[in-house]
Amino acid sequence: MQALERVLADMDFPHRLAKLRKDKGLTQYALADASGVHVSQIRRYEGATSQPTLEVLRKLAVALSV
Repeated sequence: MQALERVLADMDFPHRLAKLRKDKGLTQYALADASGVHVSQIRRYEGATSQPTLEVLRKLAVALSV
């Protein structure tokens, strides 16, 4: 297992999403644009106040290339 994969496996979803976004050099606005998810929802996901649906998870995964 690669180092990044080990770090990500130990994180919860909000931290993992933020880390992947930052590692790709994306702002919350850029991720929102790339995924088709409103920026306020990205903030909620990263702030642990909301959980994405499976469809949104798919969109985020495609946008983050994971």
